[in-house]
Amino acid sequence: MRIPVGAVAMRIPIFASAHEELRSAIDPPWPRWMHDLYELEEAQDEGIDADAGETTVPAALGALSSRLRQRLELIASVAGGLQRDGWSLDIDGDCLVASRVANPRHALELLENAGLAGPLCAVADLDDSGWPKLYPGLGSTAA
Repeated sequence: MRIPVGAVAMRIPIFASAHEELRSAIDPPWPRWMHDLYELEEAQDEGIDADAGETTVPAALGALSSRLRQRLELIASVAGGLQRDGWSLDIDGDCLVASRVANPRHALELLENAGLAGPLCAVADLDDSGWPKLYPGLGSTAA
């Protein structure tokens, strides 16, 4: 996707491939909440041993469902805030791309003032400092 000169853009990955998504729910390391979920399911599914890093495909599919639901709800909320704050939203492959005319520093200030910077840190590409990565508009691509 081309970013206009004078604008910045952020990439917000929506999905990975189905294989990557499921593999991350089957193979540890898992996020703490997913480990805890598997521990709860151990009593009902003898194929699960969360402490040994073992789970079953049905349990992994359930955890993946929870993760996707949470991610999509957060992305929908952030997208609404970005749109209200004047960002343009486009779909590019498996990502949502948000762009607006602004220099990177001003764009980060706008995101912080709108209360979007923190939630974006959970779903957007991040820079080396842990903030949403802003791609400059130099006729380059956001990918």
